[in-house]
Amino acid sequence: MFSLNKIQIIGRIGGDAETKVINENFSVTSFSVATSHSWLDKNKERQTETTWHNVKVPNANSYIKDNIRKGMNIYVEGRLRKFEYEKDGVKHYGVEIVASHIVFVEKSIRNEEPAGEVPETENGVNGDLPF
Repeated sequence: MFSLNKIQIIGRIGGDAETKVINENFSVTSFSVATSHSWLDKNKERQTETTWHNVKVPNANSYIKDNIRKGMNIYVEGRLRKFEYEKDGVKHYGVEIVASHIVFVEKSIRNEEPAGEVPETENGVNGDLPF
């Protein structure tokens, strides 16, 4: 059976990146990216829908952490990851992008960077990440 979990987006960063250190060998850098979809409605008026995507970068290198800034245009490639948590007795669900490749689309910073290193499990396959 074949399976593919890949997403690619280009959009604007919603805020400066935040890095959380999990342990001495693992950190997660988080930020949000807005993408927009436009169409003409039945009255020929342009409508726009904006979607916010939460992005997690495991073990992001310093170049990425130092250059992600609110408002920048960025390309993110990775996989979708579903998560759930409970708060005040209510279950919450969400989806985030675990980035494997980032390209800064800004004119001032045109550089491709691997997003970071995803740790492997004992059998060599990337497992669930601790975030």
